[in-house]
Amino acid sequence: MRVQIINKSQHQIPNYETIGAAGMDIRANIEAPIVLKPLERAIVKTGLFIALPVDLRHK
Repeated sequence: MRVQIINKSQHQIPNYETIGAAGMDIRANIEAPIVLKPLERAIVKTGLFIALPVDLRHK
């Protein structure tokens, strides 16, 4: 499967930062820090755009 990734952020494309890591580190593409209060939520832009192809074999 080929996944198209467009990176419009100032950071490199996500990668595994340590050996044995369970997931990749994604960095926020923001100009100022975001401080959240307990249980508060926010949408944080990454600057990443990902196109996942539709697999027509699994209908």
